[in-house]
Amino acid sequence: MRKAIILLIVGSVICSLFAILAACQKGPEAEETIKIAYVGGFTGYAAAKAKHLTHGVELAVKEINEAGGVLGRKLEVISYDTRSIPEEAVSAVRKGIYDDKVSGITGFDDASQALAALPVAIKAGIPICNAMSIHKDLVRKPGELGFWGITPQNDQYIKAQCAFAEDILGINSVVALGPEVAWLHDCFSHIREIWERPGSPVKVLDTIAYPMGTADLSPIVLKAVGYKPDMIWSFDWSVVGTIQVYKLLADLGYEGENMQCLGNLSQPVIEGAGKTCEGSWSIFCWDVALNNPESIAFKEALVNAFGPQVMNEVSDVTPFGYISVKSMCMAFEKVGGTTDLEAIDKALFELDWVTPAGWKWHLDEKGWMDWRALYICTVKNGKLEVVAAIPKYR
Repeated sequence: MRKAIILLIVGSVICSLFAILAACQKGPEAEETIKIAYVGGFTGYAAAKAKHLTHGVELAVKEINEAGGVLGRKLEVISYDTRSIPEEAVSAVRKGIYDDKVSGITGFDDASQALAALPVAIKAGIPICNAMSIHKDLVRKPGELGFWGITPQNDQYIKAQCAFAEDILGINSVVALGPEVAWLHDCFSHIREIWERPGSPVKVLDTIAYPMGTADLSPIVLKAVGYKPDMIWSFDWSVVGTIQVYKLLADLGYEGENMQCLGNLSQPVIEGAGKTCEGSWSIFCWDVALNNPESIAFKEALVNAFGPQVMNEVSDVTPFGYISVKSMCMAFEKVGGTTDLEAIDKALFELDWVTPAGWKWHLDEKGWMDWRALYICTVKNGKLEVVAAIPKYR
């Protein structure tokens, strides 16, 4: 009987040991990944831009994991499709924080989504990076921590483009048009602020906003052309919409320098619009045509990761996705695993590295990456070509 009891005790101890060992093996596996939520309209009106951003995100994840992960743990990015709807962006952020237990959030291809979702992350104390969307209200408010942005803000984009159009192209009149989204009216307000100033040589004839997803843009384009402006400035982000605008304008005699495409002068647009966009121009903070060492290395890394065809699927937003993930994980590494938002925020401002755009990392007082210049590009022989570097306009 005593022998049976001893054997029972020994058996229980052995079982307990196996249970502990199993838990130890399972523990690291459960804690093996650091999760980041990637929120975007992958099937929305800006799906093409979201795809460009995704290549940057995926490259960052690949490089980080191949280098050993974050604090020895594998990085996992969970994607949430918002269909470019603000309410779904809010739901995605909540799901990431409370269901999937993410350590940080990035993405956002539209300001409406970012403006809606940002308060949720800030209230929860989760670091959030606005990788792509731009709006005057997407800045830090007093006391806010752990929020930063990668893309230049609208005032920087618009000031640079207005300067180029006014000083280099010498235009005297303009009509701007684009889909009804939050950032569009922000852009329009900057245009009016610059060109409706006393003594301005450029007259803003009209700013036209049309419903998102408008199938037939011919009435809009016809209205714009009716003003007979020196330049028509399109803010359409969708590939389909931009191609349609180009072809309609070409049919009406507006080509080359008279067509400025801020929203989506990407390779799919150039291929789809054909010769109708030849000679037109746009502005970027990064482009595949740049040949500084950092850009060359970034392009080589993209090709090595995804194949040569990827160069037809990237644009100026591709580095945004890469920089957003890299900066977040570098900050996590710097603070040694603490979730203290103040420590993470401090680490973000102290990062020391050179981005794929060739500029040294620096956040301004509003929490935005401080880009040193923007590039004017034109379409030549079916490819984008850098024609000018515009210094920082802030």
